[in-house]
Amino acid sequence: MQWRTEVGYAHNNLAQLALKEGDLEEAVQEYLADREIKANLAGLDSTDNLRREDLVASEAFLGRVLYLCGETQAASTHLRAAMNGIEALLRVDPHAADWLEKAGAYGWMLGQLARVQGDLAEAGTRDTLAVSRVSELVHKDGGNVGWQRRLAQAQIENARRLLAEKQLAAAADAANEAKDAAVAALAGARDDVTSQLVVAQMHLLEGDIAEAHGNDALAREAWSSAADMIRARASSSKDPAVLDAWIGTRLRLAETEELAPKLEALMRTGYRDADFIALAEKHAMTLPPPGAVARRIAVLAGTASTTQASRD
Repeated sequence: MQWRTEVGYAHNNLAQLALKEGDLEEAVQEYLADREIKANLAGLDSTDNLRREDLVASEAFLGRVLYLCGETQAASTHLRAAMNGIEALLRVDPHAADWLEKAGAYGWMLGQLARVQGDLAEAGTRDTLAVSRVSELVHKDGGNVGWQRRLAQAQIENARRLLAEKQLAAAADAANEAKDAAVAALAGARDDVTSQLVVAQMHLLEGDIAEAHGNDALAREAWSSAADMIRARASSSKDPAVLDAWIGTRLRLAETEELAPKLEALMRTGYRDADFIALAEKHAMTLPPPGAVARRIAVLAGTASTTQASRD
């Protein structure tokens, strides 16, 4: 059975490469193929924790990319399956570092999903637990770049939810916690694009909180810092996450010259992140209707949801 596991890993690797290149349709297809294999293998022996963990990760990868494509219902199905699976593993060993890290990551992803769907109560529950779990890891090893980055991501989403609730002081506190973690992660991996991106996202958050306070000068300073962090990457990157952050900085700074083609190109890949769409609409950007790629992804998302529902 090992060869089947390796084939699943290969599909997952291809999906990650496709996502970095902005090919969201291929990413969804490859993550679906990975999940199909991992589900079959996990079904052979429900006591095999390694296979269970593999399936959990596959569900999360698939759920996350579906969320980025705007397929929130299918994303919810798979992210909840991932969370249910990792919670079950944590009942076996509540202090397993890898499982705590996954639970923290899936927690903030589900918190984000709940927030954009308007369920701030669930979002708060998810965010609080996610921050708690990753904080436990960081307290054990503050030099672990990956754990610091996870904590920054969890706190960024926590602050986004608090900002949506207009709890500005609490949002600022969470943003400060995110900044400490993001800076620590970047210090340990200065050339790492993910660490750079998290710092940029943290600066965007700082600016949004300052804007909510009515401090336009501080907001522009923070947004400009975000732009400085990713400018070099954005010039050549096809990664939707990098392009999202870069376009987001330009919109906030009202530097929209020649921005429309880049925004339209990103949307043509099937990218439909809810926060990104809301920001573009806030700044009166004309968004193209879903194209052929988005429609094909929607079909794949429907298949994914049907397949998942039939097996749970």
